[in-house]
Amino acid sequence: MKTTPVHITLIASLVVSGYAHVALAQTKQEKVNLQEVISTQKGTAQQEREARQQRLQKAQETAKVKREAIAKKLKEKLANIKDERKRQTVERLDTRFTEINEKLTLRLGTALDRLEDLLQKVTSRADKAEANGRNVALARTTITTAKTAIADAQSAVETQLTKTYPITITTEAQLKSAVATTGRSVNKDLKNLKETVQKAHKAVVDATKMLKNIPQVDELKTPEASTTPSTTPSTTTATSTQ
Repeated sequence: MKTTPVHITLIASLVVSGYAHVALAQTKQEKVNLQEVISTQKGTAQQEREARQQRLQKAQETAKVKREAIAKKLKEKLANIKDERKRQTVERLDTRFTEINEKLTLRLGTALDRLEDLLQKVTSRADKAEANGRNVALARTTITTAKTAIADAQSAVETQLTKTYPITITTEAQLKSAVATTGRSVNKDLKNLKETVQKAHKAVVDATKMLKNIPQVDELKTPEASTTPSTTPSTTTATSTQ
């Protein structure tokens, strides 16, 4: 049986076409897989945030019950103070300490939510870069570090919300020092919490910088399926045989 150049060309075309379909199917599957990963990550992040919001709400409720008991005890102690103005001042500062703690702690918690959103975008960009064949090992390391730092800071926020700062009263003469001691305690704890959040912020910034070191990372997109494969098997010109 003769094998003509026409037959050889036809066979080669079929082979190349078969490879093209395989490559196209693989590209489509890679795109679907990446989109599924990104979608799953966003869904998981949303679930974790909702669960965290519930914990924060519970922490506030727990702290409220504790504060009510402390306020009642403080009022009983202040009943022995003759100076009405001093009594009112101490009660006002007691309330103020609570408001400052709750307000600043929740504000730092909101800042962590923004950091978490930013890190999610960094993670998605790293996924796209990896899908485009880039080496993202170092970026992954910094992303993991940032996730840990954010989780630590979020835990610290929850703990801080449950804290109370009772003013310990013994005599009228030491009212000022008692209030000052409580105020320093509030400031110290909030300063430590702020530093923890700042560490998380720095970790996210480091992850962002590391990602930018990847060549053309800002130009990369989710791999799109193309009508022709990027590479095709080479064909060898054959001669007809008799």
